[in-house]
Amino acid sequence: MEQILGEGITMAQSNNIAKFGTAGVPINFSKPPFRGKREQFFGWLKDNGLNAFELQCTYGYKNVGFTAEQIADAKRDGIFVSIHGPYFINLGSQNADVQANSKRILDEGIKFANELGVSRFIFHPGGGYGKTIDDRNNGLMAVINNMKAVVMQNDMSNVSLYPEIGGKVANLGSLDEIITICKSVPNTYPCIDVAHLHARENGSLNSVEDFIRVFDKIEKELGREFLDKTHFHCYTIEYNEKGEVKHRVFNEKDCEFLDNFVMACKRKNMTPWVISEALNSQDESAKYICKKYNEQERI
Repeated sequence: MEQILGEGITMAQSNNIAKFGTAGVPINFSKPPFRGKREQFFGWLKDNGLNAFELQCTYGYKNVGFTAEQIADAKRDGIFVSIHGPYFINLGSQNADVQANSKRILDEGIKFANELGVSRFIFHPGGGYGKTIDDRNNGLMAVINNMKAVVMQNDMSNVSLYPEIGGKVANLGSLDEIITICKSVPNTYPCIDVAHLHARENGSLNSVEDFIRVFDKIEKELGREFLDKTHFHCYTIEYNEKGEVKHRVFNEKDCEFLDNFVMACKRKNMTPWVISEALNSQDESAKYICKKYNEQERI
């Protein structure tokens, strides 16, 4: 039976709905009149014109701030929910114990997603993998083999894995590496954090055409279905020669990066799923991206 995602919407129908939302609960929700009352959060999100939320399980699956019932209610009310897995997953570590623990954490995450009825599990494959090309290739193969092993032992009928672009050059998670993982592991699609990609490539996304180049590469290497199911993180970022330094606070006077992303999505006829991770201003950034997307004519 096909999964119902909210307001009677099926998984297939959801592909035609653009989704914009926040990573975690923005600081603005702590202000009056809501003052951080979690039972009112999803109504607040919807009142702000947003329809997506990424549940932050970055430090584990306990005490995530919402009950399973609240997540189910949000989905029934038309909020599309994804999960961001723990930061300490490192499936390509040179330490066998770390790999084994990371497989366990990923396995628990898939089961947690199934329990909540959440279809997208986003995670970072891991950190640094030594200094040589061979070290990096060995780390990539370990990630692929460990992901395959976890996928084989789980019910993946309603959950897909989304390995994310890493923000630092040393992180495994370049665009090519994410594409290779998606080619190799069933039920796996790209999470393209465009800010991370911009940072690790020393400022590579400076025009609409630069974003289209990324989208075209995904479509060419993986197919249109994968591009349509790609999960995006979009916000502005500070970086140096090593990659990401920090996420930036949303500033409406400095939105060319966001504008170019939206225009590229329109030119590619995409209805994207976009989560903002702007520092302490995810809601403001997500509302801006959503507004720009809805104002922009397809070209």
